[in-house]
Amino acid sequence: MECLSRWSDWDRVQTCLIVREVVIGVVRMTKELELQFRGRSDEMRQKYIYFILTATGACIGFAVTQSRDANFTLVTVLLGLAMLAWGMSFFFGCRSLFWKPAALMHNIEVDKVLAGTSQYASNNPELKKIAYEAFRNSYKRAINKFSLYMRLQFILFIAGSVFFLVWHVLEIWLKANPIQGC
Repeated sequence: MECLSRWSDWDRVQTCLIVREVVIGVVRMTKELELQFRGRSDEMRQKYIYFILTATGACIGFAVTQSRDANFTLVTVLLGLAMLAWGMSFFFGCRSLFWKPAALMHNIEVDKVLAGTSQYASNNPELKKIAYEAFRNSYKRAINKFSLYMRLQFILFIAGSVFFLVWHVLEIWLKANPIQGC
């Protein structure tokens, strides 16, 4: 009987070790999948930003070719607003591309501080706390700037498109119904 109770204890230990390894493996796999999804999400965001940058450049080029022979009138102010909005959209798209890697670097430093491998905070708990807070705050600022610039890029791209369409419709209408002074 004593042998069986020992065997049962051994079985329990082995079972616990196996379950522990399975749980650790699942956690590792989950973290790896999360990192893969994060990477894919970042890739898709960057492709989206580049797509809007490309579309903005094409819109500016098209507007320039369409207005090559245009005279300055009140209606062409709309075209100017469209080009201004597209130019600002391009600028904010470039800024968002700058801030995303900056946010990533701050996040890496946060992870290093938590792991105890940061050059800015050794194993001193007070330094770790200070470094963690500093990098966490700078990460949040960088991510907020990235998000703001990405939203502004899209909003200004759409605003430029609306201004251009209104300008174009007015140009067509004015050709059909000429008005003095416009």
